[in-house]
Amino acid sequence: TPDALVAAVEAESDRLWCLS
Repeated sequence: TPDALVAAVEAESDRLWCLS
């Protein structure tokens, strides 16, 4: 599994959570 992809998805999820 591409670590970069996982990191990007995690970062985006964290941002969305913060905005919520």
